[in-house]
Amino acid sequence: MKSLFTFIYRRTYGLLFVFLEVISFYFIYQGTNYSSSVLLNYSNEIAGKWYEQKSKIYQYFYLKSENEKLAQLNASLLNKSYFAYKIISNKEYIHKDTSIHQEYLFINAHVINSTFNNQKNYITLDIGKNKGLQRDMAVITNNGIVGVVKDVSEHYSTVITLLHKDFLVNCMIKDGSCGPLSWDGRSREYMQMNDVPLHAKIKTGDTVYTSHFSHIFPMLIPVGKVESFERKQKNPFYTVQVKIFTDFSSIHHVYVIKHIYKAELDSLQKISYQ
Repeated sequence: MKSLFTFIYRRTYGLLFVFLEVISFYFIYQGTNYSSSVLLNYSNEIAGKWYEQKSKIYQYFYLKSENEKLAQLNASLLNKSYFAYKIISNKEYIHKDTSIHQEYLFINAHVINSTFNNQKNYITLDIGKNKGLQRDMAVITNNGIVGVVKDVSEHYSTVITLLHKDFLVNCMIKDGSCGPLSWDGRSREYMQMNDVPLHAKIKTGDTVYTSHFSHIFPMLIPVGKVESFERKQKNPFYTVQVKIFTDFSSIHHVYVIKHIYKAELDSLQKISYQ
């Protein structure tokens, strides 16, 4: 108690000044409508700025949660999109019926590790056998394709990406001409589409898609844009330079694609092609 009195005694003038200021503002506020309005507006401005900053902090800490919800929603929408289905035409005598059934399943996943500066690049996902993942499943983002699942454990999986010297996927250009897409190990922004026939109608800026010859990726998944094309010496094919859509330095969410009938297709082809 003695310390309290000592504190008040030493700061008497300062405390008295603050008290008189409070009293003065009170009388000013009560005395005129204009003063009241000014003080009210000032206090509202301060409160508004405080709530704005509070809202920004709130949004920052809940951003991860919101991104997760959006990723789940995107996966749900992809499972209902035309990428996931195929049209089946059934013909029996004079009766014709066209229907669709789901051929692909899209599974949301997060990237927990990645490389993009090596000759053989990979990413690691936070899901594995626990979510039904298997080798050779396709992986994409909202922008384009990423790669193919390589190894799977109970809760994790690794993906061989486009930026891997051994990666190969069959693609097509606007007119339907196809060719294998691979990486030459140089720029992580460009890949090369080889063996494109000379009769192909290629235009700079055309979008390159996955083709119907790929049984891992659904058809018409965007891959990139035609940057340039050339015929090397007397080669009977074009080589197309493709600027890919996927930025491997900033991948966070991906979708793993399960081909529902892949095991059946592989088994049939294995028997037939022996």
